[in-house]
Amino acid sequence: MKRSVATGAIMGLSLALPAVIEAADLFTSHLLVGGSNTFQCRILNVSAGERTVQIQIKNAANRATEATIKQTLAGGSGAASFARAAEVGEDFYCQFTVSGRKADYRAVGCIAAGGMAQICVPAE
Repeated sequence: MKRSVATGAIMGLSLALPAVIEAADLFTSHLLVGGSNTFQCRILNVSAGERTVQIQIKNAANRATEATIKQTLAGGSGAASFARAAEVGEDFYCQFTVSGRKADYRAVGCIAAGGMAQICVPAE
């Protein structure tokens, strides 16, 4: 009886493990945002399959999450953008929690003026 319980526990763990392995985090460097500019996190799904992403804008000074969103991106060209208005001299970075491999995505953090990205740094 003990052997079948242990076998069942091992089987359950082996089935749950692939779901844990398939999540990854991508981070940008931080950017100092000034004036009336906004900070944007942008991500593109370049894989063939549909993928779910969580985008977080974080304050670099205290690592607090300033804003968060979760979206499903279509395969091949699904994109998401998430922005936050900044006070003078705020320092932000992006954290992308993605399903699948990091290589399935292209992501950046940007300072934008008038909705147009001016300076962007890649996520790794």
